[in-house]
Amino acid sequence: MAIADKSERQLQEMAAQMGLDPAMETEFLAPDPGIAVDIGLDGPEALGGADSEYEIVDTPDGGAEITLGKQGSLYGDLPEDHEANLAEHLDETTLSAMASDLIRQVEDDLGSRRDWEHTLKEALKALGMKIEEKDRPWKGACSVIHPLLGESIVRFQSQTVGDIIPPAGPVKASVVGLMKPEKLERARRVERHMNYVLMDQMTEYRPETERLLFGLALNGSSFRKIFKDPVRNIPRSIYIRADDVIVHYEASDLQDADRITHRMYLSQYQVSRFQASGFYRNKSLQDPLGTTSEYDQAISDLVGVEPVSGERRKREIYEIQCYWDLGEDRFDL
Repeated sequence: MAIADKSERQLQEMAAQMGLDPAMETEFLAPDPGIAVDIGLDGPEALGGADSEYEIVDTPDGGAEITLGKQGSLYGDLPEDHEANLAEHLDETTLSAMASDLIRQVEDDLGSRRDWEHTLKEALKALGMKIEEKDRPWKGACSVIHPLLGESIVRFQSQTVGDIIPPAGPVKASVVGLMKPEKLERARRVERHMNYVLMDQMTEYRPETERLLFGLALNGSSFRKIFKDPVRNIPRSIYIRADDVIVHYEASDLQDADRITHRMYLSQYQVSRFQASGFYRNKSLQDPLGTTSEYDQAISDLVGVEPVSGERRKREIYEIQCYWDLGEDRFDL
C-alpha cells in the first residue's frame, strides 16, 4: 500500500514536462489528499512466486523501489551452471511431451525432402561402382556405366584437399592493424598451436575433410561439425553427410530454419560412454530397432555390405537444435 501525495510544486513540474500549462492543469493533476491509492502489491506472488527473493525500499516521495532477486520456477530449482543438462531437472511428463512433439516435427521435415533423398539415391548408380545383370533390351545386355562421375569426384577431392591442408598446416594467422613485433610473434604462436591441435591432436581432421570433399562433389553440399568431445575432453571435427542434416526443405538458410537436426547412428558402447561422462542421462534404453535410411540402404547395396543385426545394431539418435519455451522463463519464443 502506498499513498499518492505530491506537492503543488512537483505537480507543476510534471505538467511542464508533459507540455501542459502548469497554472491551468495543476488542479486537474492534483489528487484528493484524503484518497489512498492501492498500487497492487498483494504479496510475494505478485513479484514472481512465493519463492521469489525481493526487497522493497520506501522513497521520500511516498513511492517504493522494488528489487527482484531469484525467480521461482514451475520446474523447481534449475541449475545456475550454463553447461548443466536441463533434462536432469525436468519431470518425466514434460520430457516425454517434448520428445513426442520434436519427433513429430522432425518427421515433417523428413517428409518435405523425400524427393530430394530419392534423387541422392539415384545419383549413386551413376558412379559406375556396381555391375548388374540386365534383361533389357535383351538378356545379358551390357550394364557397365562409365565411371566419369566417380573419376571427376576423386580428382576434385585430391586437388582440393591439398589446397585446404598444405604441408605447413591449414591455419595461417595474420595481424590486423598496426604491425608490431609482439603482435606478429603472438600470431605465430596462435598459428603453431592451432596447427598442432588440428593435425596432431584431432587425428580425424584430414580423413574427415577428404570425406567431406567427396560428399560435396557427389551431393552438392556437405557439413562439418566441430564440438568438444565430452568423453575424450578434446575438440573434434567430423563430417556429416547432407542427408543426415535434417531441416525443412523450404528453409532457405540454416539461420532461418526452425530446427536443425543431426541424425546420428551410435552403437551401444558409444551411448554408454556418453552416459558415463554425464553428456547423456543415465537412463535405461530399449533395444535398438536397427532402422536405416533409404540412402544408407542404397550405399550398403552399392558396396555390398549387409545390415548388422542383434547387439551390433546401432541406435538412431536425433540431436536437435531449436528454440523451446519452458513456460516460466518469461520469454515468448
